[in-house]
Amino acid sequence: MKFSFLLVFVCGFAFLSASANAQRPPWRETFISWEDFAAEYLADDFEEEDHIETPLHRPASQLLETLEERYLSPFNLNTATREDLLTLDFLTTAQIDSILSYRQKLRAFSSLGDLMLVHGLHHKHRRWLSLFVVVGDTLRPSSSWRQRFLGGRHTLDGRIDLPLYKRAGFIVKNVDEFKKNPRRHYLGAPMGNTLRHRYSWRNTIRYGFTLQNDIGEPFAAYGNRPYDHTSIYFSHRRPDNSAHLLFGDFRAHFGLGLLQGSTRFFHPFQGLQNLPVLPTRLRPHTSADEVKFLRGAAYSGKWRQWHWQTFVSHRRLDARLEADTVRSFQTSGLHRSLTEIERRRNVTLTSVGAHGEWRTRRLHLAFNLLHLRYGRPICPAPRLHNRYGLRGHYASGVSFDHGFYRNGTAWQGEVAIDDHGRHAISQRLRFSPHSRWTLLLQGRSFSPRFVAPSAQTEQAGSTVQNENGLSVAASHRLSEKSEISGFIDVFHHPSPTFRADLPSSGMNGRLEYEWSGHPLVTRRFLYSFRTRQRNITGHRGHLEYISTHRLRYQQLHTLGRLMWQWALDAAAHHRQTRPTPVWGAMLSSRLRCRLSPRIHLSAFASLFSSHDHDTRLYAYTPQLKGVTAFSAFAHTGVATVLTTFASFGRRWEMGGKWSFVRLFDRPHIGTGMQRIDASSQNDLSFQLRHIF
Repeated sequence: MKFSFLLVFVCGFAFLSASANAQRPPWRETFISWEDFAAEYLADDFEEEDHIETPLHRPASQLLETLEERYLSPFNLNTATREDLLTLDFLTTAQIDSILSYRQKLRAFSSLGDLMLVHGLHHKHRRWLSLFVVVGDTLRPSSSWRQRFLGGRHTLDGRIDLPLYKRAGFIVKNVDEFKKNPRRHYLGAPMGNTLRHRYSWRNTIRYGFTLQNDIGEPFAAYGNRPYDHTSIYFSHRRPDNSAHLLFGDFRAHFGLGLLQGSTRFFHPFQGLQNLPVLPTRLRPHTSADEVKFLRGAAYSGKWRQWHWQTFVSHRRLDARLEADTVRSFQTSGLHRSLTEIERRRNVTLTSVGAHGEWRTRRLHLAFNLLHLRYGRPICPAPRLHNRYGLRGHYASGVSFDHGFYRNGTAWQGEVAIDDHGRHAISQRLRFSPHSRWTLLLQGRSFSPRFVAPSAQTEQAGSTVQNENGLSVAASHRLSEKSEISGFIDVFHHPSPTFRADLPSSGMNGRLEYEWSGHPLVTRRFLYSFRTRQRNITGHRGHLEYISTHRLRYQQLHTLGRLMWQWALDAAAHHRQTRPTPVWGAMLSSRLRCRLSPRIHLSAFASLFSSHDHDTRLYAYTPQLKGVTAFSAFAHTGVATVLTTFASFGRRWEMGGKWSFVRLFDRPHIGTGMQRIDASSQNDLSFQLRHIF
């Protein structure tokens, strides 16, 4: 274990020293892997509210899943339309127009290196764009229906997850013990299995399916046929984007997400890069997320400046029932024990939505409508923080959203009203007073009684409700390869919230400085803080400010086939009743190497120490394709992750992952049924992909 931990650091230093004088072709500086993009684009936005149950359902994870799907099916840069490029949120409309204008002059891109000559396309954006586009033929010969539906790109992906340990839920000493406490044991095997198929033809016809059993979920038993989760989708888009038809599982997004917002993740730093025009609001559900999607049919069309979308969905949700009443919804997507299986898919949800819009290149005005009907009455146990939550069978709302885009200035906003007349308002303004400066202002006001169960936007709380907030973000480009960015967000909750029984306030902030003094080295300094009011334990009716500060220094070295990154993280957590802070620190390194055109290797190692869960440290670790994870490290220990990919011919790919965690200050890992009676854990995963 110690050898594998030191190997990443030693190999990285040795390779860097041996290759210090290496030279690269100009375009090689834009080479980037998916892992590098994920770490850079999200820039460690991993912190979430305590009540979120699994990382899979976090907005940032959903964004990565969407972008990875585009990465695995890249656009042809010579035939991509403006609407295609607009789906890449990090590109501004001005940059997209520059790409298309330059392509028109050239008639075709000969290589990705031509992007260096596109006006307004910065070094960072060229590197990111290289993941999502390829340079292909400009001809589009006519094709038969058989070629369109069967002659495209098929990808069949199978993955097996094998933990090399047993959690408490899998340990059954005898039959009598299981009969005595059947709810304290998992019913499936201690392994997970995922099978996925994806088809794409020129990004106009797409279909596929996902079959998944998480670790501990029974196979072909307890209602599984044979998998616990089954998802199917079909998407047909006309070549001119005038119509789009979806069947099966899909996602939808209206405006800024005040009514329906399950497909986008917005952070002020992303807003500094671009406020996307949102050319499409419907897309297939291609990830393994078992919660945030719709199931039914959707249609999108346009005629001249008019655009419209509509959908109808009917699916079942997991919920905890008392008699015939829903007390709470379960959003983990896990069905391993009898308790979890009894709560599986026992509430129906019917959703109907519509969107109409008038759009030009400079302006869009839109109207949205959403109606939800639950098959059982919703009545959660009364608490101060949910007294204005959803009650009954129905929830409806309308909203109006707008956007104005001109000369680097973008103004977007949405106003929503629910069926009881309660409001939610969100506005964004992005402008550049100078070619090197970008500013973003955001304001939001959500009524304490506003109810929109499907809403998701840039709120600080858990729901789009009971919040007023204002944020300011700024970015200054010092040179082509150095930039400083920061934001501050202030918010107030007029009514009680989760863990705050009185009106409360808070503030988030962040400062980031990135520079590349050497063409092979990129450095990043990051500071962030979060402070908010919470209940004082044992003193009802009193609140205290709880604050967390995080600091990171990161250095990235790129040398041809090798990428090596090391980072030093620190965290401090304190509260008014305990002003002395507690600390956490982590030294981590990530190594990526292309051993040959067919074999890739990625490794991660970290040494961490934190006082408790509040000072946990975060890092993006290497993953298999189609898997998204944000790793958190708490207590004191070491962690290692190793992934390998190998290609066999032009049609087969094989991947493997090994992860290891060892805690020095704990005799066990986890609690309850997830408890591991050991201070270490080993996990193996294998993946086989067939492309035809």
